Amino acid sequence: MPPIYYCCVWYFIFCGGLAVLIPYLPVIFRHWNLSPSQIGIIAACKPLIGFGIQPMWGQIADYTKLHSKIHAFCLFASACGYGSLYFQKREFGRILAHVLVTETFGSGGFFLADNATNFMVSKHLERNPRSSISYGKVRLWGAVGWGYVFAPLMGLVLTEEKNAQFAPFLAYVILFSMASAIALRMEHHEKEVADEGDDAEIVVMNDDEGENERMVGVASSSSRNRGGGGRGGRVSADGTPSKMKRTASFADFNDVSKRTFRIVTEPSAFLVFLLFLLMALSMALTDTYLFLHLETLGAPPILMGLALFFTCVAEVPVFFHEKKIKEFLGLDRSMLLILVAYIFRQLGYASLKSFGSPWFVLPLQLLHGITFGLYWSVGVEFSRLLAPEDLRAAVMGFFSGMNSLGAFLGAICGGRVYDRVGGGGLFFIAAAGNTILSLVFALKMAFGKRVVPTTNTVVGNIIEIDMSGFVRLESSMPPSSSLSDAGERDDLDIDRSIDR
Repeated sequence: MPPIYYCCVWYFIFCGGLAVLIPYLPVIFRHWNLSPSQIGIIAACKPLIGFGIQPMWGQIADYTKLHSKIHAFCLFASACGYGSLYFQKREFGRILAHVLVTETFGSGGFFLADNATNFMVSKHLERNPRSSISYGKVRLWGAVGWGYVFAPLMGLVLTEEKNAQFAPFLAYVILFSMASAIALRMEHHEKEVADEGDDAEIVVMNDDEGENERMVGVASSSSRNRGGGGRGGRVSADGTPSKMKRTASFADFNDVSKRTFRIVTEPSAFLVFLLFLLMALSMALTDTYLFLHLETLGAPPILMGLALFFTCVAEVPVFFHEKKIKEFLGLDRSMLLILVAYIFRQLGYASLKSFGSPWFVLPLQLLHGITFGLYWSVGVEFSRLLAPEDLRAAVMGFFSGMNSLGAFLGAICGGRVYDRVGGGGLFFIAAAGNTILSLVFALKMAFGKRVVPTTNTVVGNIIEIDMSGFVRLESSMPPSSSLSDAGERDDLDIDRSIDR
């Protein structure tokens, strides 16, 4: 198993590669005589392709078990594609086609790294139980590379060298090629091959009337032979779990796409993914149109680089303490906090002209720690807990795909609004929309059921997701002794989970 610092270095280099080019592309395209609407369409290509392709890359990786090689290929394809964009003719159609092809082959880089990091962190904690490492403490190195080093540096280069538009493309190629090499050393799953007798099973149970079936859990045959099954693990005389209507082997559900679809379209889970989509829409408005708005206010490139630096001043501590923040607030309050932070951030952008100077954007960028750092941490953790181990890359790809769809809608709709009302009007409308969404979300929290399903560890690595009766059991079960004890505990009766 490669050491965990491979992941830290990867995030530092990868996010640095993004920072030297992607935020500056709208300004570069503007200098290539493209309109805001055309810039929005090009910016929408990345999330549009991501929405369709990223889940496919995840499913292909889970099916072939070639996660590292696919990860490295996507990164290198992105390096070649965006590096050669500088030599493309300055025509909207050609630029659009170039970006479409690049994103088709290069869109799997980010979420596969998140998948590998979650796996490597869990294995590191198994070997070093006293370690304080977490996903957030690894992921924060991306913020360091993005905002502390590469974004301000590129802003300084573009300010001092007016004709150095090739510099972002060259730096992108170098950094993404390095990230591709490191990706080959990252691990996404166990190397050992499971025994034939250890095939996992999906357990399905009927409701009280015996009419509607619900997926109750996932357990391995070896754990059943040890007399467990975790929650509701009581076993009858013939060796079958009590209260279980029927079982189906994973061989009956070997299509990764169908199994992934079944998980992510569970109603409560899908509503959470839909909320992630709306948050990604707000993020896309900032990523695509903030620098255009700043340029119209007379901001120099160095201010744009410093704006990215200030995003990471808050993002790093949020990632470092993300576990404590989520434990303190809970998932519902974390999501509401993200929406409220977007309201203040977008109202601030809309008021920059009234403030009299674009430099007032810098304190507003501190809210990025919440609007991105906390958002991404919640999304990755939710996706990890939702998926069985052999589908985590696919479910992570779906989360990334919903994020991409939101970014697509933000880029497309934002461009049309920007053409009509300018940057100030665009961000004011976005703030109004998030105000309405926040009020609806808060009312749902106050008077309705829990909006975001809670997750908690019940026994060992048995994970409960309170999702209208949807319960998942990890395929790797605790020792037989603890399972035997657990099967006798009333508080672990599966009926309680479903009636909850």
